[in-house]
Amino acid sequence: MQIIPGKQIALNVINNKEISTVELPRLPGDKVVYETCVFPYIGDSKVIDCYDNIEQAHKTHNALVRHEMEHERAQKILQKNNT
Repeated sequence: MQIIPGKQIALNVINNKEISTVELPRLPGDKVVYETCVFPYIGDSKVIDCYDNIEQAHKTHNALVRHEMEHERAQKILQKNNT
């Protein structure tokens, strides 16, 4: 049996972190599984969640991107106020 390769679904880089959502490799007949991971530039990657449909994968990926963008804005405000 030949493995069906995985593929990138979404990718963003925010605040020194790569947020990646992929369709995982699978065997023919297996269900499709998607996974979102965060890859910091320093340190270990972390699996955030797994999903069985692409809609939920996109929804969670986008929510995580918004969260990281808000965190980045807050850090900039704090840095500005501390100068």
